[in-house]
Amino acid sequence: MLEDLNAVRNGDAPIHARKEVPLDALSAIEHSGKQTVDIDPHPQSSLATLMSQPLFIGLLVVAGLSVLINLIISVYLIAR
Repeated sequence: MLEDLNAVRNGDAPIHARKEVPLDALSAIEHSGKQTVDIDPHPQSSLATLMSQPLFIGLLVVAGLSVLINLIISVYLIAR
């Protein structure tokens, strides 16, 4: 069922929801005492995920340095 929830969260069709599940199997899982896994109800936004990627941070640094160097060159050429 966790796979189904993850698939639905990703926009895919559920894998197991279409299969017929015997109620005895669910009852056995419930009585086994195993803990369940909670899914975070507030998944990270795509921007937060993107900002945590080292490649994206590196590209931001390179873009910032490029803008800074271009400003320095522009001020130098105007002042000349």
